Amino acid sequence: MMDVFTFKTYKAFLNDYIKSNKYKGLISEIARVCGCDRTYISQVLNGKADLLPDHMIKLCEHLQLSELETDYLMQLLLKDRASTPFAKNLFEAKIKKLKDISSELSQKVKQQKDAAEISEEFKTLYYSNWLFSAIHTLTSISEFQTVDKIADKLNLSESTVLQYLKSLIEMGLVNKNKDKYLHNGNSIYLKRDAAQVYSLHLQVRIESVKRSYEKNDLHFTNVFSVSKDDVEVIRNQITTFIETHRKTVHNSGAETACVFACDFFVI
Repeated sequence: MMDVFTFKTYKAFLNDYIKSNKYKGLISEIARVCGCDRTYISQVLNGKADLLPDHMIKLCEHLQLSELETDYLMQLLLKDRASTPFAKNLFEAKIKKLKDISSELSQKVKQQKDAAEISEEFKTLYYSNWLFSAIHTLTSISEFQTVDKIADKLNLSESTVLQYLKSLIEMGLVNKNKDKYLHNGNSIYLKRDAAQVYSLHLQVRIESVKRSYEKNDLHFTNVFSVSKDDVEVIRNQITTFIETHRKTVHNSGAETACVFACDFFVI
């Protein structure tokens, strides 16, 4: 199912749903579910009419959307049907709030599924130097699960690598099996307001600047002006890409360690 919260209008969601699930009789099925005729749904899709709140509730129930998703689409509908700027602004504020709630819930679910139980002290240590995450990631690749291989890869002394590995074992992130150090599947996720976030961004971007002349790396910085509406469009595009990126990483094999850093903000 599509991510409901990436859509700015309920008609965009409806059109995208039909495009993604194209089969004979789909529009007639939507009309039947909503309790209206096919012609009316066609007018909605063409921008000549709007669904009623009752229609939206029936449609969301048919699509088995969550209460939060249903509420979000309903607010989009009410915003489109509103006749005054004041009313539209009220619905727009509720839409933004629901989108923020969705983002927070998504992050909490991911943390509950994937995050390692780790103390604040260890989190601070882990994000004090980007080498912790670099070495931690390398232990997920069979080629780099010994001290000497990691040292060669990162151009470090073996004694330095060993100290990092000992800390990672103590944190519960790496297991030792004879002379091999193995990533155990645990990862650390930080809340947006976590004290370690600043250090995380700073450490990675310092390393990125150091590598800015590497011909095989990709670095892009651009300061620009756009319309206020397009700020949200670009933000949604980046968010969609990040979610796609996460799925690709999750389903991929462990052969190469990479770094991805992304920044987008309004001056």
